[in-house]
Amino acid sequence: MAWVRSVSRANDLSTAVQLRDGSILLQNRTYNGIVQSLSTPAAAYRFPTPALWNAYPSVPSRHMIIRSPSGRLAMVWDKSLVNGLRNDMTIAFSDDEGKTWPRSYTFDSRGDVSYPTINYDQSGAIIICYDYSRYKAKQILLAKLDEASIIAGTPKPPAFLIANDGL
Repeated sequence: MAWVRSVSRANDLSTAVQLRDGSILLQNRTYNGIVQSLSTPAAAYRFPTPALWNAYPSVPSRHMIIRSPSGRLAMVWDKSLVNGLRNDMTIAFSDDEGKTWPRSYTFDSRGDVSYPTINYDQSGAIIICYDYSRYKAKQILLAKLDEASIIAGTPKPPAFLIANDGL
């Protein structure tokens, strides 16, 4: 797999998902936000120069993309940076293999939230693990979300499980 190193890359925090045609959508964290590249031809593992992902604002932080059981792409990331803190943990969905992301939901609007991972449980609920205030509160959170309610535009409030201090 080839990826041309960019001077705007903060860390090598990448995420990738295979699309229905066999190509790979590869995204990477940079100082300017999220960049992405699509392998061409399908399954060749060659990537053109990445371009800025501009569907929503993003910040230099870990993010993750996955295919949901519904077949949509789901992505979770920090939407804003305020006073040096990553804020607004957000999830978005794409019905067209990442070309557009029309449905998004900011499920944690606090500051100092970062480093999400996303998965689905056996019932199809979204499970997102991320940290809150890693140097003060030192909390690891698990947010449980309902994809159907987000898609319908009436997101149910997330259920949170918290692993407290001192981890």
